[in-house]
Amino acid sequence: MRSYQLIALNLSCQEEDLDLTFGWNCTPYLDAKDIPCVSWEQAFKALSPNGELELQVEGPLGDCPQLCDTVPYHQITIFNADLGPVCELHLDAILPTGFSVLPGTSQLAYPSDDSFVDISDPLDLGNGTVRWPLYQENALLAADCLPGVTAGPLHELRLRFLGTTDCSFTVGSKLTFQATGQQNCALPTNIITRQGMPVCIQTFDEADETFINVNLESPVGCQDTVTLSFGIVHTDQSGAGDSIRVKLPVDLQYVFGSFTGLLNPPAGEPLIANVNGQEELRWGFPPGVPAWSPISFQVQVEGFAEKPCGTEYLTAQATAETQAICALTGDTCSVHLESGSTLEALPIERPILQIPTFTLEIWPAFGGGDSIAYSIEVENLGANLSQSVEIDLYLDLDGDLQWSADDQLVGSHSLTDLLLPANGVFLLPPQQLCRVYAYIDPGKHCACSTDLRFPTAPIIYHTGQEPVLCSGEELVLGACLPGANTNWAPAEGLSCDTCCQTLFQWINSGLEPAVFDLTQEMTFADGCQVNYQYGLTVRPQPGILYADPEICLGGQANLVATSGVSYHWQGPGITDPSLPVQQVSPIATASFSVTVVDTVGCLGVDTTLVSVLPLPLADAGGDTVFCPGDLLQLHAIFQADYDYLWMPFGNLSDPNVADPELLAPIPGAYTLTVTDPFNCQDVDTIQVTFGAPPNLSIAGDDMICLGNSTLLTASGAVAYAWSPAAAVECLDPPLCDSVSVAPPGTTIYSVTGISDSGCPAELSLTVMVIDSNMMTIDTIETCAGTPVSVHDLLTDVAGFYCDTTVLANECLFIDCIDLRVSDTT
Repeated sequence: MRSYQLIALNLSCQEEDLDLTFGWNCTPYLDAKDIPCVSWEQAFKALSPNGELELQVEGPLGDCPQLCDTVPYHQITIFNADLGPVCELHLDAILPTGFSVLPGTSQLAYPSDDSFVDISDPLDLGNGTVRWPLYQENALLAADCLPGVTAGPLHELRLRFLGTTDCSFTVGSKLTFQATGQQNCALPTNIITRQGMPVCIQTFDEADETFINVNLESPVGCQDTVTLSFGIVHTDQSGAGDSIRVKLPVDLQYVFGSFTGLLNPPAGEPLIANVNGQEELRWGFPPGVPAWSPISFQVQVEGFAEKPCGTEYLTAQATAETQAICALTGDTCSVHLESGSTLEALPIERPILQIPTFTLEIWPAFGGGDSIAYSIEVENLGANLSQSVEIDLYLDLDGDLQWSADDQLVGSHSLTDLLLPANGVFLLPPQQLCRVYAYIDPGKHCACSTDLRFPTAPIIYHTGQEPVLCSGEELVLGACLPGANTNWAPAEGLSCDTCCQTLFQWINSGLEPAVFDLTQEMTFADGCQVNYQYGLTVRPQPGILYADPEICLGGQANLVATSGVSYHWQGPGITDPSLPVQQVSPIATASFSVTVVDTVGCLGVDTTLVSVLPLPLADAGGDTVFCPGDLLQLHAIFQADYDYLWMPFGNLSDPNVADPELLAPIPGAYTLTVTDPFNCQDVDTIQVTFGAPPNLSIAGDDMICLGNSTLLTASGAVAYAWSPAAAVECLDPPLCDSVSVAPPGTTIYSVTGISDSGCPAELSLTVMVIDSNMMTIDTIETCAGTPVSVHDLLTDVAGFYCDTTVLANECLFIDCIDLRVSDTT
């Protein structure tokens, strides 16, 4: 197994679909149009993660300094809590009145575990705010930004500084810190806001504790004026010098006359002061309000309509009057001592309108020309929308890729349901479409942000041309637009893949229609790409769909034509040439052709050759008769490359050999099928029977005188053969059941008889030849009382018995028997 790593750069600000095709080629991969022999596809989601800022504030720590003396370090830790980088990182500090950063004391530690090094003093932004552009103070931050949390400790830094105060400082005030930067596609990160600890200063008195609660009566959206409710509780009875100060965000103003007292309220309208360019509302508390008794009132603040989306912060601070010594001059200053405060977030939430997709498609218009169909999706990532979304379509005439007054309005759409896309049509030449953009005008919407988007490239031109071609038919394709370069994909079947008009031709030798989805990619000098799409279908070449390439002599060949509406076959044995399927039985190798016209009028002529193979020879031998004692075996002529099959096979030792043995003497027909290497077959059948030998007998003289002849006669058979053949004379050929013999001496004559079933039997007769006289003596023994046959006489009397026979020519044959009788006792 091999492992590969593919690294890609995602330049998109949004989630993208990524389709990965992978596999391998069985031949060298030389061109992007090559088709792999094995491939898979897998879908991915590609998203460049954002950064997420977080910060922690420590200090000031240690003993309380005197007024006008050095305030101990504030230490701020900033870290990236997400995966994406944060660039152009800066930290703002909103300083209370009378507090300043001590020059030359700002220090940075990056990474956070490094030592602190001196950096530049913060920039004064006005309105009591200073800024440290941290990315400008460290080369690593400038080059690589603040990386994600997985890169620790490089994802974290520390900043610290010393401060000082003057007599205008409200003792116990807190510094407010805000960190922000940029993430993907130069979009701002989150703005993280945290307060430090109260800045402690030595004073003559200590303040009681005060609790302050500020509420928005309604969320801040598109309205300009909001109502704020204040609730205040002292832990001691209020005194004459107790007051509350409310510092409004920049560019927000108190609505004169909007003060409404509720419970133990201040006297009325506030005293309005300008502190670092911000309105500060001041009220004195009515003296004598008992401890833990609520003080509440409402006011209205205006100016929100001009504020951008985000979070504004209102500071409310309860104070009492006291005195402190300025360490710098030694003077005693009258100062305010904070007894309680709150930093109240005022989130401004409005719709955030985006156009994630904008597509243009071109269709031929009815009656001529082109119709441009658009589809625009709008999504709201912010607060609820209270109005329809107005989408304008502009032609970017000046090419600045943004809205300008000189751009031409080509269409508008009012979208009330964001779950549905905005669909419509307009008219423009195709070469101008890449300069059309969809625009949500911020002047027409109360929204945190709107969007502008150019159409997704390439723009698709649906030509509607989907011709059906015959195999090999030529077709001219393409459109020519001034200033456009053409590239065709895929290039199969095209005479030129870079010409605006090209010739298409394809020979479809397959069985199914070949479908071609061709794209004419037309690219203009400004990079605009319009893709003209064509769908072509090439019919398969009409002809012979299937034909048996060879048959055995006497067999049948199947010829099948492709689907069509008319057919004309030619060749030996064709009886009806108009049929799509033919079955022919040529006696020799022959050629067949067909002319086919298919359902769309395509014509094709096709030819095939049918070879006729000779049959093998099956020779099972002759009909066989098995006689008793024979080996029960069949004998066919054997050919080494033939296959054999005897039927029926149940009584055979092996039905697949040429010479099987019979397992039992069962008569009947046995059929042999012989198959040659070309699967041609021949059949031969023999009859197997089982015969019996004849009941053979032989008659004739068994003794003759020398020089005489005698007649031997056989019976019981249908054919006879004598032996020795030269010593006999057939008297009735061809049967030869009677023969004449004249032996020169004693001779054994044999006769073989054949039964009507063909089985043989053999008998022998010895013919004794007597010269003149001849005597034979035989001895026979018996017991007394047990007679035996002696020359046809039954006797048990001992004696010498002779029988004399007079043969031809007066020769005698004397046969004597010596009978011996034993006493049984």
